[in-house]
Amino acid sequence: MVGYIDRVKNTPRNSRIHRRNYEKMWDWALLMHESNVSQAMLDSSQVMASLQSFVGNSSRAMRLEKRVPVFLTEDLTMIFRKWNRGDFDSDPERGLIRRETRDQNGILVRSKLQLDPDWQHRQAHDFFGDGHLVNGQMFPSRLALLRDGAHGSRYGGISGTVRHGARSIVMGYHDDASQQYYADIDMHEVIEYQGTALPDNDGGALTNLKDGNMGTGAFDDSTSPTACTRMLMRSLETGLPVRVFRSCKAAGCVKNKPASGFRYDALYRVTRQTPQKQARQIWSFRMERLPGQGPLRGLRRPMARNTRQREGWATPHPPRRTW
Repeated sequence: MVGYIDRVKNTPRNSRIHRRNYEKMWDWALLMHESNVSQAMLDSSQVMASLQSFVGNSSRAMRLEKRVPVFLTEDLTMIFRKWNRGDFDSDPERGLIRRETRDQNGILVRSKLQLDPDWQHRQAHDFFGDGHLVNGQMFPSRLALLRDGAHGSRYGGISGTVRHGARSIVMGYHDDASQQYYADIDMHEVIEYQGTALPDNDGGALTNLKDGNMGTGAFDDSTSPTACTRMLMRSLETGLPVRVFRSCKAAGCVKNKPASGFRYDALYRVTRQTPQKQARQIWSFRMERLPGQGPLRGLRRPMARNTRQREGWATPHPPRRTW
């Protein structure tokens, strides 16, 4: 990688030469996402210094001049930040422990992953903005989102506080078998996101298309929205950005959903709230992606004379782990 970076920096811009370098750098990034390393290996190779120089703000003009693909810079940034905090393990379940419950005969009846309280690389989630996250970053599970300080709730779709607003949301719960799904509308750069509803008459708390009569009925003060809904209302007032994660469980019409796990799709801002149904205090929130961020992953972006199907250059892209 050190040699590839040096060649990119020192070679006059030539699309053919740089294309080959970028493909080799991309292969290396894919390998590193799934490889364990050690501090000694990194110290001996000088790769950390090269990565820091390449992805840092001081090299932004160079990357623009050399036409470095944005997604490549993002993936190298993910690797650098992970290694820089001392996390060299590629195991998707690192930082988690499995609790097993057995019956009186010793037969396993339950196995559940939990956060390891002694894992030293756990990240905080109580911040606004990107923080340590990178556009396109992947997470294998909801528990991994919590472990890595991406989303502050293991189960809830909205995380934040009523006082300060929502910090992050997760989109995409859609179960065709049970016909349970949120009535979100995903238009990629724009989202119509459904706030959490009050329980229905049967005790259910899921906002789904079976509610019917959306957009009817006047609202009054007889009932109050849920705390999670009020978080998004507060976000509209403050204008603070909200982190958005898309799930592999999104509906089939969401063309850029990840093949597995959850993907960080950067920052959106709440720009409008619309009442939908009084009885359950259902509100819809329009959220717009902030400009100046890396492009959304998974959307079709063909590149001339490119025969390699790589995310960011062509689509579809084969599933890969980036956690």
